[in-house]
Amino acid sequence: MRPQPLPSPWPPPYVNTYIQAHASTVRDLAKGSEPANSKVLVYVCTAMSYCGGHGDRLNGMISAFVLALLSDRAFFIDSQRPVPLSMVLQPRPAGLDWRMFGSHAALSAGFNLNDNLAAFEGDPQTVLESQERVIRLTSNQRLTAVALQAAEQRAASRGLSLQPELHSHLFQMLFEPSPALLARLNARNLPVGRRIGIHFRAGDQMPQNWKDPPRHPLSQLDEFLDCAESLEKEHGWEATFILFADTDKVLTIPRVQELMSSGKLAWPSESDGLVHLDRSPATLTVRGLLQTWSDWWTLAFDVDALVLCHSGFGATALEIGHRRPAVIGRGCVPADGSTG
Repeated sequence: MRPQPLPSPWPPPYVNTYIQAHASTVRDLAKGSEPANSKVLVYVCTAMSYCGGHGDRLNGMISAFVLALLSDRAFFIDSQRPVPLSMVLQPRPAGLDWRMFGSHAALSAGFNLNDNLAAFEGDPQTVLESQERVIRLTSNQRLTAVALQAAEQRAASRGLSLQPELHSHLFQMLFEPSPALLARLNARNLPVGRRIGIHFRAGDQMPQNWKDPPRHPLSQLDEFLDCAESLEKEHGWEATFILFADTDKVLTIPRVQELMSSGKLAWPSESDGLVHLDRSPATLTVRGLLQTWSDWWTLAFDVDALVLCHSGFGATALEIGHRRPAVIGRGCVPADGSTG
């Protein structure tokens, strides 16, 4: 087996230069001046469009940032559905101020790649080499691997290739919790000590909140719990299981009830906060938005190991959070959290 190349240092010089140039662009725009670099890419999710669930949106936003880095464009996010993204995430003080509002009214139409990865795979240069000053991009797809391959030399020279944690690095550049999300996280009172996060998606067990195809029957949760116990034993931990699911019907399962009674398992969610960002009615989605982001943030940053189902929600938490043991609940096989 050939040795794998070592990851490049982060951040590479190009990214530091990009951050400085982006700050200059934001200052010029605020003053009404023409920026030195007038090329812009805006990730767009309007109040009238469908943008995918939690994981799809994150993939779309971060992939759009990769496209901006590869095409020398200032990057902004105009995400208004169901509420402005800045209500849950805000720019980091030393990062990029990505906030933009109303681009659908002020800027021309752009590229819509929702559920259409094949269109980008067929001709990535249409976006990467576009001569339009402003690109508005709507996407719920993972475009990064295709983009890095399509602009291979550019990606290498800018330090974006050989970065197995690229999406994690870029997320850290862009986002930190808003005050509202931070308050929700601080109020969560997670158990101290080792924690194993379990994400279980049934899919079709909350018909009163949204309609979704079936993913895992409730009977399969036993396999996820068995897997969590195996992880705990393998690492010699005394851990608490933190269960996240898209249905409160998991709470009726006797084994879950027993584990909760003994303090072995915690369920931080509230039933009325179980929503799908795209499929639930707007009134429910707004009510459950902070819980959805709190659940994801906990999986990404506040547990020591992960037991996951096949879902973008858990996959992005694995990829963007810190490196730790992670497995797929069905079969208890290792999960790969590298960007690719």
